[in-house]
Amino acid sequence: PPLPPPITRLVDKLVGDGLLPEAARPDSCIVNQYGAGDCIPPHTDHASYARPISTLSLLGEEPMLLGTKFRNLRPCAWAPVVLPAARNASPSE
Repeated sequence: PPLPPPITRLVDKLVGDGLLPEAARPDSCIVNQYGAGDCIPPHTDHASYARPISTLSLLGEEPMLLGTKFRNLRPCAWAPVVLPAARNASPSE
């Protein structure tokens, strides 16, 4: 089935304003509603979802963390694990 009209209008606006490339126009959507104190833990979306995956958060104030390694700070709070950069040895060293 086609996307609901409000979602289609939103996507049209995002594409029209250059915020979403036409090539990434979605053909499906998932709507989640979270209450105060709710959260979604770090995860990887299943490979059956076409890439790229676009995310739009409305009224949320929490940052979205992108990466592959996280540490838990407290319930519903994570921080990225930042690995030290590899040092490039130059031939003169």
